[in-house]
Amino acid sequence: ICQGDSLSFGLLTLKTAGTYNRTISAANGCDSVITLNLSVRPNATATISQSICLGQAFSFGSQSLTTAGTYNRTITAVNGCDSVITLNLNVSIPPDAGSISGVQNICVNATSTFSSTATGGTWSSNAPTVATVNPTTGLVTGLAAGNAIITYTVTGTGGCANATATQTVTVTAAPTAGTLSGTQGICVNGTSNFASTISGGAWSSSDPAIATINATTGLVTGLTAGTATITYTVTGTRGCANATATRSVTVSALARTIMIDSICA
Repeated sequence: ICQGDSLSFGLLTLKTAGTYNRTISAANGCDSVITLNLSVRPNATATISQSICLGQAFSFGSQSLTTAGTYNRTITAVNGCDSVITLNLNVSIPPDAGSISGVQNICVNATSTFSSTATGGTWSSNAPTVATVNPTTGLVTGLAAGNAIITYTVTGTGGCANATATQTVTVTAAPTAGTLSGTQGICVNGTSNFASTISGGAWSSSDPAIATINATTGLVTGLTAGTATITYTVTGTRGCANATATRSVTVSALARTIMIDSICA
């Protein structure tokens, strides 16, 4: 018999394995002894544990389970006895990578610190030759001009997939103002053309009372005696600072010639 079942043997109800005898009177008036060798087959049991993510379902026999708990399923084993499977089902909350913030435009060799509203994740870059990121602190460092996608990953547990959030960083090469040229010594009301090896910048004078300069053409005009510093500025973009180059100009007063003439009385 199976564990938990019983067998009637005469007046006895048997549940335990063993040898049992029963004496009855035969038709010829003699005793008849019946010997029973009873064995009890144990029921098979098994326990499994399973984790799923919230929103998922786990198939257990004919059941589709979505709620954490303990579930039993009984099936018939090959020996004809019941086999009981116990399922401990855990339902995990999916991870959240949060929202990413941080300056997205930086210059080569500059940095920006990215952060997320979620904790416990790690940072990575899809283009570490353009921009690297510290996996723990989120410190982004620009290495070369281009774009890189920075990813923040929070590892999923208990059957849940990883959660990710991304943000793009654009790395720009720093501008250069080039090398300046032009005559540095002029007279009052004289002019000099300043130029740079780099185009696209703007000119300015540190002292326009001494010398002015056309912001576009670089034409310097001397006004009064003295020295002024001429600055050429190329505007930085996408996180890069402006680049500047300077060159001085000295303005000299016009020479005065005094003529003295004499006549006889």
